[in-house]
Amino acid sequence: MRSRPGEPPIYPATVVDHDLTPGGRVTYYMTSPEGERYAGYWLITAVDAPRGLSFDDDFAHDDLTPNPQMPVSKDVYTFTAHDGGTRVTYASTYPSAEALQQVLDMGMVEGATGAINQIDGFVAA
Repeated sequence: MRSRPGEPPIYPATVVDHDLTPGGRVTYYMTSPEGERYAGYWLITAVDAPRGLSFDDDFAHDDLTPNPQMPVSKDVYTFTAHDGGTRVTYASTYPSAEALQQVLDMGMVEGATGAINQIDGFVAA
């Protein structure tokens, strides 16, 4: 199940720390409809404002410390002018096919789709 454009997120994210500089961390947790929390963090590897950023996206324990049992993805966002607006391109790379399958089995596509569907609403607000 996922959010549709304009609907509230099914697993809203709460950002705890936000240091969007190279070497900084963005820590967060998502909350399920049942109240369960799933923690994660970004380790910022590069910022090229306003053109893009890259980071390692990792899972965390409840206390927001890294969870080495889970795969880490390398993520790159780029922002380019397009038809009077902005095109965002997002690429996420996992260390192996098995690591990718692990997050796919956890619902990563649905979660990412729900998050991406919220962007227009944030920009318009």
